[in-house]
Amino acid sequence: ALAAAVARHGFAFLIDLHGQNHKGLRVELGYLHRSTELAQPDPLLDAPAFAATGSLQFMAKNATVSYSALLKGPTSLGALLENGGFHSTPSPRLPVPDEPYFRGGYTVDRHIRGTPEVTGLQIEANRTRLRDTAANRERFAVVLVPSLLTFVKTCLLYTSPSPRDRG
Repeated sequence: ALAAAVARHGFAFLIDLHGQNHKGLRVELGYLHRSTELAQPDPLLDAPAFAATGSLQFMAKNATVSYSALLKGPTSLGALLENGGFHSTPSPRLPVPDEPYFRGGYTVDRHIRGTPEVTGLQIEANRTRLRDTAANRERFAVVLVPSLLTFVKTCLLYTSPSPRDRG
């Protein structure tokens, strides 16, 4: 599936979506960086060598914003989810995740690291107010999908094809 997406669009965006029950009622966005790494000053986060260790390395090479902005800036996925009413980290409000924090696991590491045209993240959604009822799951989906589309469009200048263009 990733190879087919790369062949068709020039890149693939992988989302590994899970649930968690950490304190703090937040969506954790895992880009393969530890919270201690995310605590470093932005100039260190913006270094190409640091970006190369994360799951957004393809975006970093093609983005219109710095790597630190991709991770926690005003157009980051965390910011977009926060604007939709879901506390998220990393984000402008919580740029350094509290522990425990899921930084991205096997799936993200396996399918993104070493595959230059694949980018993405692990999303860990808290249970309370997000996954505990059908209405809350729908409310989260209604915010998550456009946030992801906006993130990709803004950071990669990519617009997904309309349904009739998908053939």
